[in-house]
Amino acid sequence: MKKTSIIFSPHPDDACLGCGGIISKKIKSGEKVIIVYVTDGRNSFLLTFGIDKDPTPKETAILRKNEEINVMDLLGVPKENIYFLDYEDGFLYENDDDARKKIFEIIKKIKPSEIYIPCLEDSIQDHVFTNIIVKDSLKRLNLDVKVYEYFIWARPKFEKARQKDIIKIDISDEIDKKKTAIQFYKSQITKFSSNQKTPVLEDKFLNYFYNDKELFRKIDSHDNINIVKYLPILFKIKFIIPIYLNLKFKQARLKEFKSSVSL
Repeated sequence: MKKTSIIFSPHPDDACLGCGGIISKKIKSGEKVIIVYVTDGRNSFLLTFGIDKDPTPKETAILRKNEEINVMDLLGVPKENIYFLDYEDGFLYENDDDARKKIFEIIKKIKPSEIYIPCLEDSIQDHVFTNIIVKDSLKRLNLDVKVYEYFIWARPKFEKARQKDIIKIDISDEIDKKKTAIQFYKSQITKFSSNQKTPVLEDKFLNYFYNDKELFRKIDSHDNINIVKYLPILFKIKFIIPIYLNLKFKQARLKEFKSSVSL
């Protein structure tokens, strides 16, 4: 029976950045890889730069989905092995119940041997909730599955870490393909909008993912979250970030209103 892995990507681009090399390696070795994109990334420009036109959030979602299909095609993942859950990025917590049901059903249906999820230390709301929802589903299903966390925004912190639980996978045979794949993310790595001065993802950050090593941490999916250790992150996710996001959206709507009034 063909070995199957599921990569849970909180946003478009996270799966490739954190796991692009290992995805390609697995495909080459004959394994089956399933990619689950939890949110659609529609608010990338809005939440980063306050840009809600050129492109609009709806246009951004379509653009980023097409980028992902091209990226995964290059890495060898067929369309039928890609799931787009299409939740609004930045607001996954508002769709918690529905997301839990869908992710539970995907894992139950596929019964993977390995699962990859973003680490809690990324401290990004959608990353943290993806991590928690997947682990909750695994507890309920009581599956015998290996679970690995990958690092995106926490990558600089763990780049030179010497923790025994950090696994560094050599992807030197796949790094050229991964670099090519990342170039498909025009919306993220270029000044795509006429209204932005810098890319969403700048070179200094991207350089961590042009490395010939990918970092992972094997975890016990049945362990409870250490509330004391992650309390600052969970507090930020639960209270601070929603306030910030709502403020951003109010500012964008006010800008749109003033623009329409001046016409």
